[in-house]
Amino acid sequence: MKIYLKNGILLKMLMIIISVSIIITVSGCFAIPATETPLPINNPPRHQTETTPTITVGGVVESAQRRNVYATAGFIIDDVAVEIGDRVTEGQVLATLDTEDLVLSIAQANAQLELARLNSELAIEESRRVLNQASGNINNNVNIHVVSAQAAVAAADTNITALQQSLEDAQSDRDGGSNAQIIAAQAAIRNAQIAVDNSQSDYDDALLLYEIGAISQIELRRAEDALSMAKNAHSDAEDALETIITALDRGIEQIQTSMDSAIVAREQAQSSLNAVRNAARQEVDMLRSNIELAELSANLEAQEIAIQILERNLEQSQITAPIGGTITQVIAEEGMIGSGLLFTIEDTEDLRIIARFREYDIGLISEGTEVKIVADMIGSDKYMGVITRINPAAVSTIGMPGGIVEFEAEVTVTSPETKLRIGMNVRVSLM
Repeated sequence: MKIYLKNGILLKMLMIIISVSIIITVSGCFAIPATETPLPINNPPRHQTETTPTITVGGVVESAQRRNVYATAGFIIDDVAVEIGDRVTEGQVLATLDTEDLVLSIAQANAQLELARLNSELAIEESRRVLNQASGNINNNVNIHVVSAQAAVAAADTNITALQQSLEDAQSDRDGGSNAQIIAAQAAIRNAQIAVDNSQSDYDDALLLYEIGAISQIELRRAEDALSMAKNAHSDAEDALETIITALDRGIEQIQTSMDSAIVAREQAQSSLNAVRNAARQEVDMLRSNIELAELSANLEAQEIAIQILERNLEQSQITAPIGGTITQVIAEEGMIGSGLLFTIEDTEDLRIIARFREYDIGLISEGTEVKIVADMIGSDKYMGVITRINPAAVSTIGMPGGIVEFEAEVTVTSPETKLRIGMNVRVSLM
């Protein structure tokens, strides 16, 4: 490898020596006399060297300022005020839409909004009246449901008080010694006990007399029967007293049961009262919330926005020029629906050219490079321009990989007055 490299270098040096010899020989044949003045050396023009070839590419003239004029309202076009070629200024009317129906729609929407606002105010006023009445009923303790529940609680309290008194009276009647039935029964028991005692004494005497033979057995049996009858009467008197006491106890138990039921009823009445009061407060809170919601929705925002949209459409009923320039396209016609693209405005004084340079020429140009512009349609006139933008990526590749690759560049026409027209094919050359 080193041998080949050395041989290559020697060969190149040999060729250089031969070339220099030939140049010296030729120069000697055509040498300029020493008395002649040397030719002046001029600096090469900008962006061009002795080895730089002339680069010419095709392009199309465009307007640097182009605006399409659209309409979105969708109304019928009533009048078209311009034609192709007319020069217009910014804000100039280009067309007018028929908005008679739109004006009526706005009036109807405003009337509906006013009616809705009035109804909303009336509803809020009525809700406030109901709220004030409900709050007043609670504060003044005149709410019919609360009053009824309070009456039920009071009745339960009265019933409990009455039962409590009855219970105390019954217990006192039983235990205080004032019950007539108990007194009579106790007296009967005492009398029966006296009779038992007397009968027992008579029986004891009869038994002694019988034992000494003073009386007969029949008389003894009569004394024994009388004692038995006295004891039975005493037992019956005691049973009668027990029955009376049992009846009194049963009455007390019944009163106590009624008392327990009355206490439960009172608790239920109190719970109902609490529930009714809570319901009344919740009703007030709900009424207050409804008023707040009604006040929030009283602005009727949706209808107001709809009217604003209609009014904006009315404002857009006159189609105006967004920029000054020349009308280059008119799609609008009287009687058609004014929706979509209607006009195109371009500034014919501010022109640019879109050209494409091949990849092997792209290194010879840059932003700021001056160019010359010519066109077959304008004869031999030449105009000046400058490259103002170069796309960083290729815009088209022709064929398979390894084919022609081009980069789009924008050329701004700098000559003040030209015969160039939008859409004209031109040639752009490096100066």
